Amino acid sequence: MYIMSFDQTQKRERTELIMKRVTNLSPAPRILTEVLDLLKDINTSPQTLAKAISKDQSLVVKILTISNSPFYGLSRRVASIEYAIMILGFNEIRNIVTALSLMESLKNKSDQYLNQKDFWIHAYVVATISKKIADDLGMRLSGDAFIGGLLHDLGISVIHRYLHSDFVSICESVKTGMKYFD
Repeated sequence: MYIMSFDQTQKRERTELIMKRVTNLSPAPRILTEVLDLLKDINTSPQTLAKAISKDQSLVVKILTISNSPFYGLSRRVASIEYAIMILGFNEIRNIVTALSLMESLKNKSDQYLNQKDFWIHAYVVATISKKIADDLGMRLSGDAFIGGLLHDLGISVIHRYLHSDFVSICESVKTGMKYFD
């Protein structure tokens, strides 16, 4: 028979408390959910999708900013959401909106230990590269590779948000050269 020590009991209770907090993540704004639902529907036209995205000017700006980033290397400037949909396609718009939705639900403030903008740029780049590799290898579910790449460091953001004092302690320990943690 296994008897849990007091320390293990405390750790388990703390973990359960953290999991309850994490499962209550802020939902993405309704418009992101609406756009993702449209992207799942095979009958959605580019015009319908553009109309839905256009309801939220900040979403339009974010998609256009990402579309015009050096990552895509487009020869022409993307100036309208309609053009972004036409050039990037539904799958890439879905990836962008999924990333934005996740970023919105885990919105944290930056501090000296974690720059949120850099964190999400890194996650998006890894996600896009993961999808590209999956596409190049002929994998049918490259969208899953995108999501996997997007989520690969999610624990960092969760710890930063829900266990901030622990996050700070870990960062400070790493600065002093500590490499392993119990």
